[in-house]
Amino acid sequence: MAKKSVKRTGRTGGGMPPAASLMFVLLCAAFAFRGLFNSGILSFDAPILIYLVVASFLGLWTAVRHFRLRDKPPVWPVALVLAVPFCFLLSFFGAVAYHGALMALLIHVSFVFVFAYAYVALRSEDARRQAVNVLLLAGHAVVAFGLLHWIGIRLYPDAVGQFSGEYRLMSVWQYANTYGAYLIAMMLVSLFVLSRPASGFIRSLTAGMLPLVMMSIVLTLSRGAWLTIPVLLVIVLVFLPLGRQIAFLIHLLAAAVPAALAFVPASRIGVSQQESFSLVMFLAGFGLLLAASLAAWGLSRLADRYLIPRLDRLSFLEAKKGSFLWLPAGAVVLAACIGFLFLKTPLISLLPDHIEQRVAGINFAQHSVLERFSFYADALAISKDYPVLGAGGGAWNVLHEQYQSYPYLSTQVHSFLFQYLVEIGWLGLAVLLAVMAIVLVGAVIRRVRHGLDDATFPFFILVLAILGHALIDFDLSYVSLGALLFFSLGLLAQTMPAFRIREKAGTVLQKSCTAVLSLLVLFVFVFAVRLFDGYLTHVKLNRLIGTGQLSISEIESMLDRMVRLSKHPAHLMLYFQVHRQLYAQTSDPAHLDAAERALEWMDAYEPERRSTEIVRVQWHMMRDDPDQAADVLVEALDRFPWEQMLYEEAVGLLWELGSPDRDEPWNRALDVFSRMEAQMDIVAKLPSYQVPTKEFAISPPLAGTIAKIHLLQDRPEQAYRLLTRYVEADPGFGADDLDSLRAYLGL
Repeated sequence: MAKKSVKRTGRTGGGMPPAASLMFVLLCAAFAFRGLFNSGILSFDAPILIYLVVASFLGLWTAVRHFRLRDKPPVWPVALVLAVPFCFLLSFFGAVAYHGALMALLIHVSFVFVFAYAYVALRSEDARRQAVNVLLLAGHAVVAFGLLHWIGIRLYPDAVGQFSGEYRLMSVWQYANTYGAYLIAMMLVSLFVLSRPASGFIRSLTAGMLPLVMMSIVLTLSRGAWLTIPVLLVIVLVFLPLGRQIAFLIHLLAAAVPAALAFVPASRIGVSQQESFSLVMFLAGFGLLLAASLAAWGLSRLADRYLIPRLDRLSFLEAKKGSFLWLPAGAVVLAACIGFLFLKTPLISLLPDHIEQRVAGINFAQHSVLERFSFYADALAISKDYPVLGAGGGAWNVLHEQYQSYPYLSTQVHSFLFQYLVEIGWLGLAVLLAVMAIVLVGAVIRRVRHGLDDATFPFFILVLAILGHALIDFDLSYVSLGALLFFSLGLLAQTMPAFRIREKAGTVLQKSCTAVLSLLVLFVFVFAVRLFDGYLTHVKLNRLIGTGQLSISEIESMLDRMVRLSKHPAHLMLYFQVHRQLYAQTSDPAHLDAAERALEWMDAYEPERRSTEIVRVQWHMMRDDPDQAADVLVEALDRFPWEQMLYEEAVGLLWELGSPDRDEPWNRALDVFSRMEAQMDIVAKLPSYQVPTKEFAISPPLAGTIAKIHLLQDRPEQAYRLLTRYVEADPGFGADDLDSLRAYLGL
């Protein structure tokens, strides 16, 4: 039986310093390390490993803090969230990518540390309010940083990116859609904070920054973010009483008006500044943004002083049944009307050209939507082969090429639901959703029973915004956002009920929780340090290997150390390639054996990765066994039917192996080419708005090689047809001019 949780007002968990420390670390990570994007690329791993070391110290501090607290909070919420990394541990043993699975496990254990920290350390209302303030300050810094790059500053790579001729604001994330999700969270949290009567520097700064947040959302050109805003806005309004709803919308309007007035010139200034920097335009853009900010601050101050205090007269309406639904229902109607005006009337022409094109492209029959549907279908296909526990962390990155229905490039599923489904299966996904649902439902129940908690509800908004947009994008692949999500869940979990338990059993449970956290801290710290040491060895070896400063024995020693510390695919590939080069230079069989060991490791740790097949081909070539290499290439096409390079390599090798007296390899080359043409037919049948993003085409060298085979097998007409179709439409001679055809093909 549950008993009502005790209201926490004392300083049992510290105040601003620990909250500020955590938020500051997250902000610095976002600024310096591209949001800690877990991509599997070696250069992206390094900052994540630094974060893991920091998180392990945070976990240790939390364990010690929990042990020393006289009135210890219930530990079952921490035990509950431990189920998530436990699912990653189960999937780890059958993972298709060892390093990706290990990183996912370490990251999700670190999320437990962040969750436990927020749950254990920030239990006073003052501490939670300070955490909200730091969250806002961090958000304002990110927004200002992004807009400074929009109007011409160039300090950070890809803070403004160009895609298909459009400039998109991305700030520190280097990905516009995720930045849009973060901005939505900041906008809604800012409006909630402004909707309560208060004063102070943070409130004034929030009011002034709100129009810049709104402008930034539009400048991301993220249609998913635009469509998510009205949904989340209505959800947040439902949780507010009528008076707070009105104040919320008043401040929304106070920021939206100056944002709308400044947007068009600011947008044009930004586009021109990306093409050619001008100090005059930079100052004009800065002045425009400052004017919008000051105008919004002034309107907010006027509303707080003269308009919002009069809302008390409407307090009798809040007693009416269903009054909290009136404005959300009106907001739905208003959003529908605005959408109709911009999508179905000439009003859209008032927008800047690049914004107009993005708005006009909002429909379900456009490229990004259909592409996502393809990702989700392919993710479901993977889950059929790895249904219960999934294929481990990083599985989509490795497996999607084997399951994709057409040639596209995407190392992410673009939905946290399908990403987790692939990685930890239906069991893991169910556990993850259950953990989140228990915490969020508990927060909703707390709101219904006890009213709004101004110090906690902003983090409820944050969770809704991140998860809401992560349904259609890979926001949770950014470790900084994932940590922020679990930090928010930890704060919300403080409202969970405490279950009665025998005193002795409760003491054992408390001590067990502290012990488990401590062991997990040791686990994360040791592996993070080892992996980072392996990364540093890789970087150092790459830097020195071409300088001649290292002897062969020193190179071998560093290679052995690197792969002993970490089995990252890049490490294994470097180990193989270096020994391959040394074998070519020295013919020492020891290097051939070392290359074979590298292949064995790749078979053991990365068996499904395409690069493993490439290494296998190169190893057979090292052993002077081109026939076996050709067999590997042809068999690889069954697993990677959309990899153009494999077709080209296979045809090229089979051409070299064949001759007029040995035409079996040539016939296999013709079969490979036929398979590629069949794949090309699939591409040709795709809808015009479903554009392949991965290069897949019959190149002139490939067609020329096949034309040579046809010509040498007495099929000049077919050789000429391939030549004119794929190489040169008018070569200057006819199909019956065999001498010219031979000369053209170099025979």
